Amino acid sequence: MRRLRITDILGRYGGEEFAVALIEADPAGARVRLNKIREEIMHIPNPIGDYTFHVTFSAGVAGYDRSMASEGPPPDANELIRAADQALYQAKRGGGNRVVVG
Repeated sequence: MRRLRITDILGRYGGEEFAVALIEADPAGARVRLNKIREEIMHIPNPIGDYTFHVTFSAGVAGYDRSMASEGPPPDANELIRAADQALYQAKRGGGNRVVVG
């Protein structure tokens, strides 16, 4: 089953970090989509010999949608990355395995 749309972009951002650009998704919609993916992934068993483990992840969401136009010009890519990174660290400080919108 496809989790991302054909228009979305996924790439490795750092060692264990990935960036996902959800085109035409507002921050709340992105949070919902990533949270569904997070919930599905944590229920997938990963067997190694006699041991099975489960993977979890945290995500930070930042975005801009047209309804924010009255608040000023859209942020540039670096501002979005910084905001998403701050939200990610907030998710980690909150215990991990969660999605936070910054």
